[in-house]
Amino acid sequence: MMVTRSLIGTPKQISSASTSRKLLASTLALAMVAALSLLISDVELISRILPARLRIKTQNNSEDAKRPATYPVETNQSCTIASDISAIWHSPSDSSVCVSLLEGSRCPHPSLIGRLSGPSIAMLEWSMDTSPQDHGAEGGTVYCGSYQDEWILEGTYFLEIVIIHCNGFGVTALERLKSKPDLNISDSFEQWLQFNYTDECVEEPANNRLTGDSFLFISKESQGAGDRSKGHWVLKERIPKNETPQVWYTRYQPHGCEGCVVPTNSTHRYSFIWADRKWIQKLSSFRNDTQNPTLQSNKVCFLGASHSRVLVESMHRLHFGHLFVWIWGNWPEEVNTGTFEVAYEVHNCTKFVVQLGQWPASWVVPSHTDGPYSFGKYRSIISKLVNNQEIYNIGRGDIKLFFRSFHHNPLGYRINDCAPRPLDWRSPTVVDAYDYLVKEIVEEFQNMSGSSPGLQGRVQYLDTKFITYPLWDAAEDWCHLNPEVQDVEALYIASRMLLE
Repeated sequence: MMVTRSLIGTPKQISSASTSRKLLASTLALAMVAALSLLISDVELISRILPARLRIKTQNNSEDAKRPATYPVETNQSCTIASDISAIWHSPSDSSVCVSLLEGSRCPHPSLIGRLSGPSIAMLEWSMDTSPQDHGAEGGTVYCGSYQDEWILEGTYFLEIVIIHCNGFGVTALERLKSKPDLNISDSFEQWLQFNYTDECVEEPANNRLTGDSFLFISKESQGAGDRSKGHWVLKERIPKNETPQVWYTRYQPHGCEGCVVPTNSTHRYSFIWADRKWIQKLSSFRNDTQNPTLQSNKVCFLGASHSRVLVESMHRLHFGHLFVWIWGNWPEEVNTGTFEVAYEVHNCTKFVVQLGQWPASWVVPSHTDGPYSFGKYRSIISKLVNNQEIYNIGRGDIKLFFRSFHHNPLGYRINDCAPRPLDWRSPTVVDAYDYLVKEIVEEFQNMSGSSPGLQGRVQYLDTKFITYPLWDAAEDWCHLNPEVQDVEALYIASRMLLE
């Protein structure tokens, strides 16, 4: 009992202790109420300060728990659409970066380019999120850029997202129109084809960056999908996985400054790595096979303007020049059956690598027509060319056309100027739309030729963007690819033309 009393205390001690406990409990309760009030006040304050996507939720917690983990990305407050941006976030589980725009934004449907640069380079593929509420976004539109299909190494990456046009009238606009319930697909496509983009100016390049100096960590390597699994650009000097890479901003020329370059960052830090190099060895031996009569007599013709010419120059640097010929072609409507007949008779070309999209949207257009070719006009001309049956009957009837994907033009001073309209319309928005149309026309022909055995495999789309797009802004002359990029693309095209 003595032990019990010493542990419990006397009745008087118990009464005193009970009073003390009541006083302590009352004090603690008051403190908890005050703390809770302060917490609620803080939550309300944070909700007013933070953008919609990052607000602390006090309701619907079960729905929030179902969403994948996201990480906020800093917004560049000097961007031309900074006031439009509700939030930017990275979703590692979705391999995407999303931009949420406020309701009533000046630019609710922008044309965006996103690039991750670090141990390797990955370009973001943009689409409008049709269910923004699933991300907790409130009000406006959400655009997400995916790197899911890119070949990307594990490590830390610098993220840059830039706006090209406030009114995104390119491929994402077509996808948006197709999703409208009051328009059928045919009507929405026709509406997009006829859009007049002549007066559409790019956003001010000095302030087109949506993101601050933001870095993301990619925790798992992805081997890419489709053509993008064939090779990728990697740093020449590897850095540790957790080390922050250099920032790499998109190059541009200020208004009216032909000789200026901003920023002056290096574009030679990366080299291209192929997944499989066996074909390169085979190509080398094939190139040196002087006893092959087919190789010596048949040539591959590049049909197009200067971008085709520089690719043939690359073929000469790679010692394939004797197998390839450049055929001049600037305005696509001027290319006809006779163009292919002459090439066949003079050079014995049966394979043609075709690209006829630079001049129709370039600064030389006003001397040829009133403005750049609308998407509808360009589609009509290329479709007529692809479906010209006379071409496929030339010679022995073995002509094949390979329509090469477009080269993007950097934001040079002509593209950036707008007084009162652009001096050059070859922005990424227009180039991507032209490229989309060429691919669509080729696919239509392939579907049609399925019932005509003599036309099967005669027209193909040759996608080299996995090589050219990651360094789209690196052209030293603000037009043609750098020689290093050209040579990689030329090597790939040589393999497709000579080994298949």
